This record gives sequence, structure tokens and C-alpha cells, in this order.
Amino acid sequence: MDIKTLLRLSVRNLFRHKTKNMLVVLMIMTGCTLFFIAASLEWNIRDNWRHFLSDTVLGDYYITSITGIGDDYRFFNPVPPRKFISREIIDYLDKNNVQYACRVRTGGKYYDEKLGFRDFNKFLGIDFAREEKILTNIMVYEGTFDPLPGNDNGMDFYWDPSWSYHIGLGTNYVYFFRAADGGNVPYKFKVNGKFDLHRRLDNAYFNFNWTLVKISFLSKILGLNPGDYTDAVIWDRNGRYRENLKSLAGKYGLKMMNSEESIGGGVGGVISFVRFIESGIVVFIIIIFLITVTNLNIMSFLERKKEFAAMLAMGFRPLKLQTLLVCEMIIFSAAAFIISCVFFIALEALFYRGFRLDFIKEALAGRNFYLNLTPPALAAAFTFVLAAVLASMAYPVILIGRIVPVEVFRNEN
Repeated sequence: MDIKTLLRLSVRNLFRHKTKNMLVVLMIMTGCTLFFIAASLEWNIRDNWRHFLSDTVLGDYYITSITGIGDDYRFFNPVPPRKFISREIIDYLDKNNVQYACRVRTGGKYYDEKLGFRDFNKFLGIDFAREEKILTNIMVYEGTFDPLPGNDNGMDFYWDPSWSYHIGLGTNYVYFFRAADGGNVPYKFKVNGKFDLHRRLDNAYFNFNWTLVKISFLSKILGLNPGDYTDAVIWDRNGRYRENLKSLAGKYGLKMMNSEESIGGGVGGVISFVRFIESGIVVFIIIIFLITVTNLNIMSFLERKKEFAAMLAMGFRPLKLQTLLVCEMIIFSAAAFIISCVFFIALEALFYRGFRLDFIKEALAGRNFYLNLTPPALAAAFTFVLAAVLASMAYPVILIGRIVPVEVFRNEN
């Protein structure tokens, strides 16, 4: 039997067992839809938070020379790094007109004349003129965003208007920093402005308590050379330059992180939980699918046992029949999977405005939930469906090899 005949018989047989096949189609559609929804939830969390952070503190991803816990923007790095963003990375960004910002990031310990050393604060040296046009979610509600001319030591810091205590503009603070030579040096800063967020979320996900200062002044405090940057924050929504930049970062021993990875304890934890739920859904789908489809295939085998016996009596080898049965299920599974994808794409189009899920609005960064069929989810779902279908065929395939035509027809009589 050539492959063309095998395929023709497989397709013909699919239409001869409509009831059983419709039940399997419904199983595949239900399983794939649940899987695609779970995958959409993970994609929404990642994409929504990346969008939120790109307007607030971070880009879509960033390259940092800071290692250890300090590579996460939730924390600070009190020790200046020994390596910095390479010139080759900056030249690559300039050459390709990629939007980016270079920063110096560190931590300073607050000193009070009466109480002594107090808490650490996170300092971010930025180019105010450049980043004011990018960080559109930052809202200065008192003072100015850019330190006044001649006021190099001016600082803008995150301030929640609901806080009960008040710090006036012009207030001075003394912070100690670890310089490049290892010494601790004090510097006085003056409150120049206070900022909040236009669109605010629960700070349990991310601590926005960053103090913004001029990058030139912070570099001088730390004893850095001009052009020494700890971070290159990049706005590349479609990820067009991501792989090349990742390769360049690895070349110089730097680390590249997605913006949502910088809040690993918040969004990262939610993503991990969603991935766990997604894995649970997959396992549940496979178990239910295997049990149901295996039973349907055994019932179908019993109905077709006489047919198989007749074909064996006519000279067909068991291997040919087993191949025919497997071929039928592969074709059928592929067709059912395509139907499932078309159904989900129709749902995407129908609910193109998304859903407002207030019970998980923080996890979704306050944005709507959108159904989205991503290529990785598509590939994973097809792999799971195909593997489950083939596994469900194992026992019927074994039973075909045990058919004795004489006994089948004797029992029929």
C-alpha cells in the first residue's frame, strides 16, 4: 500500500465514524482553548507590565554592569562596579537609532546630625533633558523635574501624596557614598522636586522610591570617568535589536534583563505562579484527554474489529493496519487542532477590546486582558495534542497485532 492510498483510506475512514470523531474534536477544542487562555494570561502580564514600566522607570529591557542583587531595580548597589557599559553597545544603539538612556545607579546612606546613620536610599543618575520626554508616567506635582541651572546637587524623589509627614522643597540631606577608591564620602543634596505616577499601582509589586539626580554629579561623587555608565535602558517594543544587544552584553560580561524581570519578587512571582497554573492545566488536559480519547479509540476499535480482521484475511499485514490507524489519528488531530485555532482566533476578533478583570488588575498592571495566540503557545499546544493523541492510540495499536481473523469471524457467527 503506497502512501497516497494510505492517506486516502485514512481520510475516508474519518468520515465513517462521525460521532466518535466529533467527541474527540470537542475534547481537543476544549483543551486547546484552555491552554491558549492560560498562555494569554502569561503574555498579558508580561506585556502589560513591560508597557507600564517603560513609561515609568525602565525601558522594555536594560543592560547593566551591576551584578548580584543590585542588578534588580528594586534594590540598590552601594559599591561602584568595576566594569561599565561598553562603547560598542552605545555605538550600536546610536547607529540603529534605537531609543535609549544611559544611567548611573547606586545607593547612599542617609546621615542625620542628631540620629546618626539612617536608611539607605536608591540613587539614579539620569540625563533629565533626555528622559523627561520618555518617562511619561512620571508626574511632578511639586518643584521641578530637572534640577535648576547651577543646582547640580538638586534631587527629585518619589513621594506619595498620601504620606502624613511632609518635606519641603529646599530641604537638605546628607548621604554617604562608596567612591571608586573604596572610601566613604558625604555629599549634601537639596530637595528640588517631588514626583508621583500618573498611573499608580500597588507598591507591593515595585518600589518606585528612587531619588533622581544629575548623572554628571553622581558620576563625580563616585569618582567615575566621563562615559562610565552602569546601565543602558532601551526602548525597543518589538524586540528587533534584542538578540544583537544580548550578544554584545554577553561579550563584555554584562547582564541584560527584561523590565518585568527587574521586579522579580512581584511580577516575576505572578508570572511564575501563572506558569505553574498553565502547567497544571496542561497536565489536567493531557490526563482527561488520554482517558477519554483512549476509551473512545478502544470503542472504535471494537466496532471496527471485523473490518480489521477482514483486511488481515485479505493479506494486509498488521503493521500496515497499525500505520493506517495512527495515520488516521495524526490527520484527524491536525485538522481538529486547526479548527481549535480558528475558533480561538474568532474569539480574539470578537473580544478585540479585551476584558476588564478587576480581581487581578494589579497583576495585569491595571490594563485589560486580551486573548492572544502566540507562536510559542501554538507550537506547545500542537505538541501536547499530538503526543496525547498518539499515546491514546498505543493500546488499540497493540490490539490490532493480536487479531486472529478466524476467531473474529467464528465469534461473529
